[in-house]
Amino acid sequence: MAHGKLNANGSTGWLTTTTKEGANTNILLGGAFGGGTLAVEKRVNGTTYPLYDGGVAITLTAADDNLYNLAPRTQIRLTLSGATAPSIDWEVPGTVEKLGS
Repeated sequence: MAHGKLNANGSTGWLTTTTKEGANTNILLGGAFGGGTLAVEKRVNGTTYPLYDGGVAITLTAADDNLYNLAPRTQIRLTLSGATAPSIDWEVPGTVEKLGS
C-alpha cells in the first residue's frame, strides 16, 4: 500500500499496481484541495497519459474514495495543479511506490 500527503502542486512518485487481474484498485483522497485539481495519470512505454474512465480523463477537486479497474503492474501517479495551500492525504491500497521515480 502506498500513501502520503500533497502539500503543494506536484506529483506523487509512480505507483505500480499489485492487484490481481480483474480486481479493482482503490484511490482514497481526503483533506483540502486548495482550489486545485488532482489528475490520475498512467505511464505507458515511458510516456505519461491521463487515466481515462469511460472515455473521460479522471480529475478530482474534492475528497473521493473510488475504485478503478487497473491491470496488474499498471504504473499510475497523482498530480495536483492550480492549488493554493493544499493538504491532501492520499492512499492507494494494492500498490507499491517505485523508489527513485
